Amino acid sequence: MLTTIYQKRYGKILIGFMLLIIGCYALDGYNNVTSWHRTNDYYQSEKTKSDYIKNTEEYTYWDDKEQKDIPFPSYEEYIAQQLYVYRSVNDSGEVLSDQEKSHDYNNNEIYSRILSGGFSRFVILFVALAGFLLFFVDEKTAFNRFLFSLPVSRKELFLKKMTHVALPLLASVICGQLLYTFIFYFGIPQPYMNVDLTRLLFSAANNFSLIVLAFSSSIFIGSMVGNLIFGPLTWLVFIGYTTLIPQTIDHYRYLINLARGNDHDILSNLSEQLFAYEIGKNSGRWYMGVLMILLSVLFLLWTYRNFRKLSLEHDGDYLLHAHSRFPVFLFMTLFVFFIQNTFFSSWSAYFYSLLEKDKMSIFSPLIHSLLGLLIVAGICFTIVYFSSIKTWFRLRKERKLALK
Repeated sequence: MLTTIYQKRYGKILIGFMLLIIGCYALDGYNNVTSWHRTNDYYQSEKTKSDYIKNTEEYTYWDDKEQKDIPFPSYEEYIAQQLYVYRSVNDSGEVLSDQEKSHDYNNNEIYSRILSGGFSRFVILFVALAGFLLFFVDEKTAFNRFLFSLPVSRKELFLKKMTHVALPLLASVICGQLLYTFIFYFGIPQPYMNVDLTRLLFSAANNFSLIVLAFSSSIFIGSMVGNLIFGPLTWLVFIGYTTLIPQTIDHYRYLINLARGNDHDILSNLSEQLFAYEIGKNSGRWYMGVLMILLSVLFLLWTYRNFRKLSLEHDGDYLLHAHSRFPVFLFMTLFVFFIQNTFFSSWSAYFYSLLEKDKMSIFSPLIHSLLGLLIVAGICFTIVYFSSIKTWFRLRKERKLALK
């Protein structure tokens, strides 16, 4: 019975999301391959080669050692510069080294590719949106009231929603990633596809972990909020802040380097080394994939625990679960402050002054950070406890009227 209900409720829109996800990956793989072949046809043409021979001195690259533009040693090297898919970001202005042309992978390197990503980058947003709507829509359309009236335990309601909706959606992500990987890898000939298939698959696994985390955290938010306006707004703000996490990680790494007396690593790319934002040679760290899966499990367990205790009396409140207010308030405050502090703190100026032997008091950045923390905490407290604050003011007003 429950399976039939879920199929009728979610079937069509679930198929739509799945086709959208697989289509994004397939289209992205096809576009990358066709783009590379168009580029290859251009550089292999007689006209391009003839133009190169006539104007060799105009085809140059920047040499860091010589500190000047140097002509390419041969037309083959010039073509390789344009056609090899991946190259190290640190050597982006030089002729490709033998190591860059090979399939070798260096954990400490960041690789760029000549083909820009496209539709597949939106998959994480589509999946996160589906996760948020999975519980939020059922709450706001009173579908939960119907489900709770059935002779079925809430445990079964939750688990079947996971197995009949969430798992097929994530399975479509895996299918799409595999489809993209094989189209991309086998569509571009060797030696120009200078990355191993296993490296691409490992990158896909880490990218999948990131998508699962976005999905599970969005499920958590959708199951917690009940206000029709502030609920979706909370999810949008959360997604917006998560896009700033890479920049935040790089900022804090820079602060650590400054504190250690190193001011050279200003443009740190630690986030690119830790996470796989898209399928490619930058495959991320395996332990970050494990960490993201563990965080996803924790979000789902928290969601399951609250779903079993969900009371329909709080429908319309910002938070549907009063007992979770403090941990949610604490999480919101620390999460927002951790990112906000990247843009408004003066710790970088303080550590830099230490390097320059200037005298700058530590109290200035400390007070700045504490003030920022208090402001963020105040805003988050007001949002999370708004219904209680409103009730307190109402009761206070009634007591004053009663005394008169």
